[in-house]
Amino acid sequence: MTMEEEQPKGLEIEIQPLKPISLLVTRVAGVMYRDDPWFVTDGLYHHCPLELRREPENDYDPFAVMVMRGDEMIGYIPRERNIVIANLMDAGRELRCRVCAMDRDDYSIDLWIEILMDRIEPKDLIDGKIKLTVI
Repeated sequence: MTMEEEQPKGLEIEIQPLKPISLLVTRVAGVMYRDDPWFVTDGLYHHCPLELRREPENDYDPFAVMVMRGDEMIGYIPRERNIVIANLMDAGRELRCRVCAMDRDDYSIDLWIEILMDRIEPKDLIDGKIKLTVI
C-alpha cells in the first residue's frame, strides 16, 4: 500500500434542498408607530420576503430585532419573543423572514411574519454539494 492510498479521500455528497426550519411565527410590534404605516406596508403579500436587522444599541431592549422592507423599518419582533432570534443572528446564522398574514383597515394594521432558518448554511455548500473528508 502506498502513501497515497492511505491518505483520506474527499467524498462528495449531493444534498437535496431541505425544507427550512420555521423558528417563529409572530405579530410585528410597533407597526402603527411608524410615520406612515400604510405606506410602509403597502404592496406586502403572502410570503413577501422581508429582512431582519439587529439593533443591539436599542435603549429599551438589547435583543431588539427590526423587521425591515429595504431601508424602511416596519416594526420589531416583540420583546418577549426575540431573544433566540437575536442570539442566532449574533452567532452569524442567516435567517429569512416573510409575511404570513396581514389585516389592514382604516384604523390599524396587524402584520404577522414567519422567521425561517435553512437547515444547511449556503456557505457550507460548494456547487450544491458538501465536501466531506472520510477519516
